[in-house]
Formats: sequence, C-alpha cells, structure tokens
Amino acid sequence: MHRIDDFKYDLAQILTEVDEAHFAQVKGMIYTKATRQDVREAKIYIAEKEEEGIIPSETAKKLVRLLSRFSTYR
Repeated sequence: MHRIDDFKYDLAQILTEVDEAHFAQVKGMIYTKATRQDVREAKIYIAEKEEEGIIPSETAKKLVRLLSRFSTYR
C-alpha cells in the first residue's frame, strides 16, 4: 500500500454510507488488513460484511476499487 493518508481519507469518505455503530470497526479492520496482512484479506473481509448486511453492495464495490487503486502489485 502506498499513499496511506490519501487511502485513509478516501476510506472514511466511502464508509459514510455505513451505519455509525459499525463505522469505526469496519474502517479499522479494512485498514489493518490492507496494510498489515494483504489486500486480498481486506477484500474478503468486505465481502463477508456485505453478506452480513453491514456494508451496502454499492459501498462494497467502491471499497474494492479503492483497495485495487492503492495496492502495489509486485
């Protein structure tokens, strides 16, 4: 991941569509998985939360695009 500050800002902007009760947890988990584990893990987490109904479908698509845009492939 590169441009971490830009990523965190965009992540917060997209997650405004998520319920406030889940906002901080979802934001933290996506950020942690993307930076410390793997972008794939973050995408799997997003898919799980979409299935649970916490993240709306359109928001999930935006998050996956965001992760793809900020990830570094090697």
